[in-house]
Amino acid sequence: MPASTFWFDIATDRAGTWIVISRGSTNTAVSTNNGTSWSAGGTAPSASLWQTLATDRNGHWMAVANATGTAATMVSSNNGTSWSSGGTMPTTAGTWASIVTDRKGNWLAFATGATTTAISTNNGTSWSAGGTGSISTVGAPYTVATDCKGAWIGISTSTTGNMYSLNNGATWNNGGALPTSPWQALATDEHGNWVAISTTTHTAVTTYSLINSNMLAVMGV
Repeated sequence: MPASTFWFDIATDRAGTWIVISRGSTNTAVSTNNGTSWSAGGTAPSASLWQTLATDRNGHWMAVANATGTAATMVSSNNGTSWSSGGTMPTTAGTWASIVTDRKGNWLAFATGATTTAISTNNGTSWSAGGTGSISTVGAPYTVATDCKGAWIGISTSTTGNMYSLNNGATWNNGGALPTSPWQALATDEHGNWVAISTTTHTAVTTYSLINSNMLAVMGV
């Protein structure tokens, strides 16, 4: 890897390209051969605390910084060759912490420490306020996922709470309570199965899609 202060997150388009962002510097790195070799990517527009990275697997990549301000994203439309500042974000009382896309033009950003969400439907050129999240402790990296079919779920890292949206972030609702545990991350296979992991030995499983209406009824622990 090229030298950097603090490599922090990595994403892939599943077609051979991998990009890494650095926290607290303007460095990025790109591999086009599945990690066999790396080269310096485009320079980030600022040395922000870049936090999470996502791609639509169609050449567009976006990162969000752990920041309170409205200049909290950077975008690339050429697989990391160059980066520019994203559109102005809504104001938040918390800090922007994560970004997720359904690879169909919808990008959602989440703040932690607040109920603020943001939506972009033009690959980060502009942002608008999303629906108010139902839980202020949702939004940490890796705690929000989408099945890319309209369903989005976010879990709290410090409570049993979680929230879901069925309209690409326009509105959010409370889901069924998770078991008691410090929850860390959430993932889905995009076919109705969602799994949350804790910082201990616990996992939580739910089966949900827009066809199956049992949103976050925990099936196994």
